[in-house]
Amino acid sequence: MYSTLQLTVIGKVFKPNKGKVLSLNRDLDRYMECVRWYLSFKPTSRERLHNDAYKKAKQRFELKTALLQTARDKAVEIYTSFRKIKGKTSEIHLRKCCMRFDERSFKFGRVDKELTPYWLHLSLSGTWGRTAFPIVFGNRRNLIERALNGAFAIKSVEMKKRRGKWYAHFTLAREVEVFGSPESVIGIDRGEKNFAVAVGIQKDSPTKPRRGTFWSGAEIKALMGKYHHIRRSLGRKKLPQEIKKIKGRLSRKTDQLLHTLAGEIVAYAEQFKKPVIALEDLTHIRNRFKKKKRGKKLNRRMNSLPFRKLQDYIEYKALKKGIAVEYINPENTTKECHRCGTINHVGYARTYECPKCGLIYDRDLNAGINIARRITSSLGWGTRECPEQPNEVSVVKT
Repeated sequence: MYSTLQLTVIGKVFKPNKGKVLSLNRDLDRYMECVRWYLSFKPTSRERLHNDAYKKAKQRFELKTALLQTARDKAVEIYTSFRKIKGKTSEIHLRKCCMRFDERSFKFGRVDKELTPYWLHLSLSGTWGRTAFPIVFGNRRNLIERALNGAFAIKSVEMKKRRGKWYAHFTLAREVEVFGSPESVIGIDRGEKNFAVAVGIQKDSPTKPRRGTFWSGAEIKALMGKYHHIRRSLGRKKLPQEIKKIKGRLSRKTDQLLHTLAGEIVAYAEQFKKPVIALEDLTHIRNRFKKKKRGKKLNRRMNSLPFRKLQDYIEYKALKKGIAVEYINPENTTKECHRCGTINHVGYARTYECPKCGLIYDRDLNAGINIARRITSSLGWGTRECPEQPNEVSVVKT
């Protein structure tokens, strides 16, 4: 069984001349207008949008054919994502956009030059042939070398302008083999008190959860709280530029901590034989959370926690190790008793108590077992029996 692993490597356009920068800026303005125009059709289907608007777009915008087509695809992606989060009635206002160049409209290679060995050639409007840009890379340069040697395929390049500087985002992809017939399922629950909780269920003993592990995520939550107070103070002083600066620092620090946490979760899964990781599908999670009557402070804390980003990092790191990731419906994973299946009200208590069968359990561990059981039940592993407490329970502070 194979799955596609995608990585993104960012390079900086190094000292481009003014003429090349003007060409990029001109095409970016046209590209953004084209994407906004495509969005006015409220597109949900690439084929339908192509039939309705592509010929008009060719007459309306002075862009290369490949850019018109990637703008079409980007508009569909933006609108469908926006519609899932905000709903059908909300109006979309596109402020920023990056240009996507597919395999037809760029060439990337290594050249023996002093300035930099990496050169990106782009098909821009109003020019003959392709325009060459020198690119420099940071810590992930080894991935680019592997791509040039054939270990990865460079699927696309997105050119992004940030603070007057241009950056190239390379999308690398390759097929990786994942375990076809899993023999262990790792349920991952995420929450405000314990940022992540993992528990494993093995095929040879499906009624005995193994090695329950907690990650508090205290440093991530402390960063979020600190940023909220600083942002509020700077907002009162009307200093929006300072808010942008600390937001960038916070994002970089949070990403580092999330990468570390995701790596530890995947390393935990590797302890088991042929594992598969089970995660909750977080689509519309904030909308569901808003319906519940909770305090303003708790709402802010929950909405600021980067659960989706952690999920993406886990999936990416697991795929590198050949571990599949499955998503389940999160409904009642916290309320359901994993012993007898009864749905109970849990409130704010940290201990789950089932009035029907008398189970007393940690509520996050109970949710993690229920998440794993959604996968094991579909695989036909055993029946619902009285499970034992997970052994070797430990707490990890990140």
